[in-house]
This record gives sequence, structure tokens and C-alpha cells, in this order.
Amino acid sequence: LVNDLVNSYLENSRTIILAVVPASSDVDTQSIIQRARRFDKDGLRTVGIITKPDLINDGTEGRVAKLANNADKTKLKLGFFLLKNPRPIDLEKGITMVERRKMEADFFANQPWNKLGLDPSRVGIDNLRVFMQDLLDRHIERELPKV
Repeated sequence: LVNDLVNSYLENSRTIILAVVPASSDVDTQSIIQRARRFDKDGLRTVGIITKPDLINDGTEGRVAKLANNADKTKLKLGFFLLKNPRPIDLEKGITMVERRKMEADFFANQPWNKLGLDPSRVGIDNLRVFMQDLLDRHIERELPKV
């Protein structure tokens, strides 16, 4: 029942797919990536979002950076964004968006992340927000005449 509901949204050409995957996972085996490829064959509606880079094993940051740079075997036409979300304890403290942004920027400004050649336009919630607004604008222009 849930799968059918999810699939009904994904097959709709007006749906933008945010394929959220944890940094620790094998992205190719994630069902959202497989479904996105099935329902968005042209890749015009799927954006990859990699989360939880703070929870990966030391030494695997290069693999995550390669994926974030869309240079891994798993590629998306619209690419990936790398986010570092607040920890549950930070959320419980009620951190502000300004504090959240600073924590995320500080995380990626430190080693090893600052040495991995990440595309800065593909890191952080603010860059994702700008990209999504532009994507949504283009998507509406493309889909509105079909309505």
C-alpha cells in the first residue's frame, strides 16, 4: 500500500524527486535511487541529497566526496548535494537557522572535507535551497502548458 502510494507520486511528471540517502549507505542499492531511475528516465526531476556525513567511518570521506561531485558510478543528471544536518541534541536545544548554517559551514570547512575538492555550490542547505528554487521555476515553465 505504501509502495503503491510512493510510486503514484514518483510516476507523476510534475513531481520533483528528492532522493535522500545517508552518506554511510551504498547508494546504488537505495530503493529511492532505483525508483527514481525507473520513474524519471530522463533524469530531469531527480536531485540527490546525501546526509549524515558526520556519521561515516573515518577514511570513507573520499567516497562520499566523489558521490557528492557526481563522479561516482552512481550519477544523477541533476547531481547531488551534501548536507550536514543538526544532531538531535542540537534540535532539542532549539538552534536557530543561523546557528544551523554556521555548524554546517564549520563542519565542511574542516579536514578532511576541506581537502576533498568538493564543489562548494553543492554543499550545504543554502545552496540546495537556491538550486531547488531554480529547478522548481524551470519545472513549472515546462509543466504548466501541459495542465
